[in-house]
Amino acid sequence: MESQNYPNNIKLYRLKFYPRPLTQNELGQLVGVHRSRISLYESGVVFPSGQMLFRLSSALNVPAEILYKPFCDQERHRLLELKKQLGIFKTKKFWR
Repeated sequence: MESQNYPNNIKLYRLKFYPRPLTQNELGQLVGVHRSRISLYESGVVFPSGQMLFRLSSALNVPAEILYKPFCDQERHRLLELKKQLGIFKTKKFWR
């Protein structure tokens, strides 16, 4: 997938919508929010609720996890680095 400066793929899939790209206003109408809210989701300022994520994925006809894959990958990497810094991987297992 192409590189982008957004924390999610909402804009990418909105612009790749078939048969023509959707505007933020059109997507907002499909999911029941104002265009400005779509802009906030796309820019990563606001994270949609679970219900809204479902609406967005349904409107764009893609699985919800695909919309936030870049964000999830980045967050997973950040957490692994934090665990390494804290030495969590060096501790003994506390379960059997």
